[in-house]
Amino acid sequence: MGAGSSIGRAVVLPLVEEGTFVLGIDLNETGLKETIQLSSYPERISFTIISVTDEEKSSKKLTNMLLVKVVLTFFQMWLVFFV
Repeated sequence: MGAGSSIGRAVVLPLVEEGTFVLGIDLNETGLKETIQLSSYPERISFTIISVTDEEKSSKKLTNMLLVKVVLTFFQMWLVFFV
């Protein structure tokens, strides 16, 4: 169940509408892009293509992506504050 279709998409879209920032994960890049296009706030959705069948590889990829997202978000907040 990824964010690119069915139940995953049905969970992601209402969360984004409520103001949540979402990291969508799926094997289907086309489906993830469709989810983003269906959202009224596409800027609130980040995504990555991950196969969770390889736990070590997917864990590292998610950790790196989340770290980058946190740093960029923090930097963006400071830019807004100082501009």
